[in-house]
Amino acid sequence: MSIAQKRLKIGAIPSDAGERFVKRSPNLAVTIFLYIAGILLVLMAAVMLIQTFAKVSVPPQAIQALVLLGIGSGILAGIRSR
Repeated sequence: MSIAQKRLKIGAIPSDAGERFVKRSPNLAVTIFLYIAGILLVLMAAVMLIQTFAKVSVPPQAIQALVLLGIGSGILAGIRSR
């Protein structure tokens, strides 16, 4: 019995199975959403750090502006990555 047959017999994944999925690029909507979510997380963490250590309050309009900035940046980054 060859090594490949032993792998299949014990339930291991053949070596070429993972390579088929690596070459596909993710959906554009998923890419844009992930960029937006990541940028918003970083911006909100920065705002929280500033509020914590600098003891200043950030007005709601500034937070709304950061959310819009994060959404716009995420859309542009997602489209650019295509």
